[in-house]
Amino acid sequence: MRRSVRLFFVLILIMTAVFPLKAANVQTISLWAMGVEGQNIGKLLPQFEAENPGIKVKLQVIPWSAANDRLLTAVAGGTVPDLTQMGSTYMAQFTTAGALEDLSPYLAKSNSLKLDDFFPACRDLYIVDGKPYGIPWYADTRFFFYRTDILEEVGYKEFPDTWDEFIDCCRKLRARGPNQHAVNMAAGNWQVTMNFIWANGGRIFDEEGRPAVTEEAFVEAVAWLVDIFKNEYALLDTGGSNIRQELANGRLPIFIGGFWEGNLLRTETPHLDGKWSIALMPMKKSRASFMGGCGLVIFKRARQKEAAWKLIEFLSRPEIQNQWREAAGSIPANIEAMAMAAEQDPLMKIVFEQLKEGVAPPVVPQWPEIEGRLNTRIQEACYGVRTPLEACQLLAKDLEKIMADY
Repeated sequence: MRRSVRLFFVLILIMTAVFPLKAANVQTISLWAMGVEGQNIGKLLPQFEAENPGIKVKLQVIPWSAANDRLLTAVAGGTVPDLTQMGSTYMAQFTTAGALEDLSPYLAKSNSLKLDDFFPACRDLYIVDGKPYGIPWYADTRFFFYRTDILEEVGYKEFPDTWDEFIDCCRKLRARGPNQHAVNMAAGNWQVTMNFIWANGGRIFDEEGRPAVTEEAFVEAVAWLVDIFKNEYALLDTGGSNIRQELANGRLPIFIGGFWEGNLLRTETPHLDGKWSIALMPMKKSRASFMGGCGLVIFKRARQKEAAWKLIEFLSRPEIQNQWREAAGSIPANIEAMAMAAEQDPLMKIVFEQLKEGVAPPVVPQWPEIEGRLNTRIQEACYGVRTPLEACQLLAKDLEKIMADY
């Protein structure tokens, strides 16, 4: 009997010793993700964990409205997650604070991931002072949504290909009647107006970091935008109207939007199926369009950096990026994944082409102030408060002050 008792306790000791060791071998990655992405990324994690049995992922979903404050608090308190989704406009703020891990060493030894896998402007969003601090996860760009039936009525079976054709199409749409216009666009939204300025060769800063907004290409594009509003092709005040409903009723049969608008159109206006499509930005010197999106970053104070990097590699694989597109409705940042999507969906083929001409805004910590002044000054020109040149000259002074005060 004593021998049996001793054997029992020996087995207990062995089990106690072995199982904690196994538990200790399991690494847990803390992952923060925001909004729709946070709600959907859980669909991909079981596959990652199955491929990496020694790693578990603890997901925390954070609303976008609280994201920046939560990240700042985590950095200040030393309670950062290992890996987080980060909006492209946050990058300069957190790299300047020294909070993010330089990913160059991880890329150098990776067999499956390199920066050339991604659209150039998309990867530019996560490179600060020449170093990659984030890996693109999904992309965001702008293109035209339009009523195919209404444009065909005014002679455009295909969307206008150039600026001149675009203006001609707008003129014909405006001629339909006193309350009929052409394009729904906001004068005070840089994600709309800068597309045309970039397409004309304009830029915000020159190579030396000085304001370049009084250069001819920039002022000329602002003047072109002013004429769109002056001729009532676009309306200065749409009264907070819904751009999809305005597309549906035909008053404003063109608008500039992001990929998510297609999903909303299918949901809100199913009667328009077959009567709308998307198109590339019309050509001037280029077909430039704003590039945004989100990346994946590892914090300097992360505890499980190597495991977090494995998750980044997993989420960056083309087939996983394509699954992510289907799960969350996001645009893959990976070129190969977008090529796969373009083969499956004619609309994705247009998105694929537009991403090739994406332009990243400056990755600087002052960007929130810069975009505010861009919106104000261009809007002043479109409202006729300033001439295009005056608005650009004032914008240059604004930018000089913003950069000097930082």
